[in-house]
Amino acid sequence: MTQDVIDNRFDEEKKNTPLLVEAFLKADIPSHWKLILIGKDGVGSEKVDRLLKEDMKGRVIKAGFQDNAVTYSVLKNAGGFVFPSKFEGFGLPV
Repeated sequence: MTQDVIDNRFDEEKKNTPLLVEAFLKADIPSHWKLILIGKDGVGSEKVDRLLKEDMKGRVIKAGFQDNAVTYSVLKNAGGFVFPSKFEGFGLPV
């Protein structure tokens, strides 16, 4: 059984997804855990793409933009949700 950790947006550098991917790949996390990135490409996505080339075990999945139903289903079944943002203009995410 796989366990998924979700990051739901990486279209802006401030969302800090490259650091999340790098940390996930370096961390001592059981191999059945996957990191699923949902969201459109944008500023900083080229860094994520470079890191994905280093992911020889296929532990990071770049799912791209998904509609609300798919996103909801993935989040509902995930083992965790990660929000690595450096800055949010609308307050602290909970």
